[in-house]
Amino acid sequence: MGANSSSLAELSSNEYLIRLCGKQPISSNDPYWNQLLSYAFVPPVTSTDAKLLEEQTANLLTTFTVNNVSSGNLNSLLRVLVTMVSNLQQFVLEPLADGRQSDIFLMQLYNALFISRCIIKHLVEQLSDELLLTQIEHCPDKQLHQRRLLNQQRQSQGDASAATSKRDLEEDDNSVVLPVRESTFPVVYESVCSLLVLLSVQMYRTEPAEKLTFYQILYTGRCSMHAFRLMEVLLKYYVQRPPAPDRMLVNAGGSAGLYNSLASGLWSMVTLGYGSNPAAEQRAQLRTGLLADQSCLLSLVLANHCAGARRFRNPYREALLSCAHANDPGNVEHLSSAASNLISFRVDFNLLLKAICDRLPRDEALLMLYLLLHSAGGLQFRGYVGRQGGDDSQLAGLLLPILRTLHSEAQKSSHQVYMALIVLLMLTECQQFCTRVHEIQLQPASVSGWFTERHLGLVSLGSLLAIVLCRTVQLNVGRTRDKYLHTNCLAALANMSTYFAGLHPYACQKLLGLFAHLAKKQKKLVDEMRSRPANMAELEADRASVEDLMRCILEIVNNALTHRLAENPHLVYTQLHQRELYQPFSTHPAFQDILQNLGTVMHHFTSALGESSSEHQNQLSEHRVMRVIEERSRSFRRDRLKKFPEPKYKYVEEESPDEFFIPYIWALVYRSSNLYFNPSKLLLLQSQQQSESDDKEGQSQEATA
Repeated sequence: MGANSSSLAELSSNEYLIRLCGKQPISSNDPYWNQLLSYAFVPPVTSTDAKLLEEQTANLLTTFTVNNVSSGNLNSLLRVLVTMVSNLQQFVLEPLADGRQSDIFLMQLYNALFISRCIIKHLVEQLSDELLLTQIEHCPDKQLHQRRLLNQQRQSQGDASAATSKRDLEEDDNSVVLPVRESTFPVVYESVCSLLVLLSVQMYRTEPAEKLTFYQILYTGRCSMHAFRLMEVLLKYYVQRPPAPDRMLVNAGGSAGLYNSLASGLWSMVTLGYGSNPAAEQRAQLRTGLLADQSCLLSLVLANHCAGARRFRNPYREALLSCAHANDPGNVEHLSSAASNLISFRVDFNLLLKAICDRLPRDEALLMLYLLLHSAGGLQFRGYVGRQGGDDSQLAGLLLPILRTLHSEAQKSSHQVYMALIVLLMLTECQQFCTRVHEIQLQPASVSGWFTERHLGLVSLGSLLAIVLCRTVQLNVGRTRDKYLHTNCLAALANMSTYFAGLHPYACQKLLGLFAHLAKKQKKLVDEMRSRPANMAELEADRASVEDLMRCILEIVNNALTHRLAENPHLVYTQLHQRELYQPFSTHPAFQDILQNLGTVMHHFTSALGESSSEHQNQLSEHRVMRVIEERSRSFRRDRLKKFPEPKYKYVEEESPDEFFIPYIWALVYRSSNLYFNPSKLLLLQSQQQSESDDKEGQSQEATA
């Protein structure tokens, strides 16, 4: 590194880096900084490249950590960085700015950002919060040092360090507009990466984020004032996918081309910025996804931390959950001033939905979809998707990857499966969505690549959804006691049941087949209760859980026949064909009331079929049976049925969502961010892996039992 450095091999002997890591203080006004930052290289854009760089700079960073407590060179570097950010307007954004001078300035700014990020990442991995702040705060400038001592004396004993740190890091709050173009792309991308590194302190700590100083700064300090703007820009990056310049990808994936107030500075550039070689396809994805995908990860990190914090709110989550559709003038005109004030920013939901569909079923896209659907109100994303979002092909493009994830759930992580189910449950809360999915017909080619258990022919999207949900419950009910999974599947089916229309024969068979499967399990548990009284409590709990699921299926069938009898002849046909299935439970107190309704329906059609059978000399083809069902459906009187409450299930987030989402999101950052994190030091992910291991062991023991 340095003015003439371009390769990894030269780093350990580079005179500029050696001086930076030495004991001698370097003033922020020293010409040295211009020399250090005046080099050009291809930045690392893969985790492999980043790991190689860290290995080559490990000794330098260790030396820097030891000497910085006396030299204060990190503090000087950060002050240089803040000054450069304040000069962006003059050197880059002015209409008359010199192009050559602007390019040099941007190169130096990028280098300052990158060096700062590398140093702070090393400190975050190695030091406690208190020691990390000491490294950042130390400044040999006597006047600054005296001012800090005075500030510390004015603070209470418990909050002195954090309060002083916030002032130091937020000292300059400059706002600039940095459009994303080829020359500015590296600076914007590095700003997003640097913010992820700052926030990655959570991976190395056992304390919740709200107790960590960096989070307090970003969530409660001046930076939080830009929360709405930041989330808006990150979403725009995600939607627009600005391409990375070719020079950043010259040696992506190989080692040959590798390096051949801080929070406010980063914030300004991100919040106000617009606008082995891989195979060609992978390279193209990296080119268009580099900033977009990194922005998505940063959005997820910001929105999910401190969601349940007692000490302060999460302005980034509020911003994401209150965004509105940009192209909705009809609704905008009728908004009250109070409602308008609740809107954080506007984004084109059609483009946003397309961007998410293009990335499904990746975890990041599922999480982004979850957060957007978690918003409430007519203008927000959930209402848009249900009522008008995109055309039929786009809605199919949204659901098919999710259904494929559930269909192959044995190969997916439990987190991905849960997110897919939660997303489906939230979507089915919308009446228009439930109606639309039964109107969209899928050609066999749409599912033939992954749905191989049976040829469906022409099938509605709603029927396919019902088939996959029933299959998910049936496959899991025997091997896990995960009531959460089963409940969410059946809750989504129950929400849809009022709007079932033209339900596919196989969907009807899967629904009744699931009841038959549970009935066998219930009988087995009852038999075991008689033969193994020693395990009575556990067996009784399992029996009650199975009967709850059976009851839910009966409610789904009853609701569909009550509200949509004429629209679902195949469901009636399947009921008649398997009517003996209900006989053992006709007097069961958990099912008796609802089975009376189903019995009334079946009696109506059995009588009709008896009459038709006499007329046709006991010869009734399947076609004739279906015709009788369709004809007699129109004459069935709904008032003959006992009224039950219409099932309406809503997703309610857990009281402590951090326990699920925080490890999940940081695992995605670790795996997908193109940054390198030493896995041996990640306390958060180690605890998650241990928890998942315990869950798998428990499931294995249950299956064995």
